Amino acid sequence: MLRNWLSKGIGVLLILVFVVGCSTTMNVNVFDPTGRPIDGATVSVDGGPIGQTPDASTRVSNFVGNTPSIRVTADGYLPRTVDAEKEFKVGAFIGGIFVWPVLLWVWGPRAQQNIILTPAQ
Repeated sequence: MLRNWLSKGIGVLLILVFVVGCSTTMNVNVFDPTGRPIDGATVSVDGGPIGQTPDASTRVSNFVGNTPSIRVTADGYLPRTVDAEKEFKVGAFIGGIFVWPVLLWVWGPRAQQNIILTPAQ
């Protein structure tokens, strides 16, 4: 009885880790050098458009080898391309303690990406 309960519990934990821990909803915020938000900036991630600020967001993989590239363009500013900032994912680490392959998802993009654009001359 205990063995059956334990195996079901581990199975549910694994499913939760894979569903929740494998990707992050990444929001891209764009600012001018003074810190004011720039609305209407066009944002692309890995070459695909995701929208305009302030509503630019997409889901990206937390896989250790994935580093999304973010490109931002706005009228009156120089275009900018940066790699997404990454962070340690606690949920994937906890899952990785029980199932080691999950450790491949412990270093993923931050949920909030802040990018500063330089005004065009």
